[in-house]
Amino acid sequence: MIPYRNNRIVAVIISAFFLLILFYSYFEARNILFGPKIIVNTPDEGIVVSEKFVTITGKAENIKDIWMNGRAIPVTEDGMFEESILLTEGYNRVILEAVDKTGRETSEIVQIVYSPE
Repeated sequence: MIPYRNNRIVAVIISAFFLLILFYSYFEARNILFGPKIIVNTPDEGIVVSEKFVTITGKAENIKDIWMNGRAIPVTEDGMFEESILLTEGYNRVILEAVDKTGRETSEIVQIVYSPE
């Protein structure tokens, strides 16, 4: 009876070890498994503004490069970005595009209406 119990304990320890390795591998590979992600904090989608300039802020995850309307924008080490854009009167579309190290792309579109008073 004692040898069976020892075998069971060893099996549990080995299983826990491999499970720990599996979770660690997933944690380290999640940037490769999931593509780039863009989160726009401000402004809200479809907002109507009365100022000619608006600042787009947000966070980009798992990216190599990011562009706003085709122009590269800087990103901090923690993935935050902040960029001002000049609006034209009426409907404006701001396109944020990002690419990761493996070439996968994503984009977010922010729609803003500029209505001077």
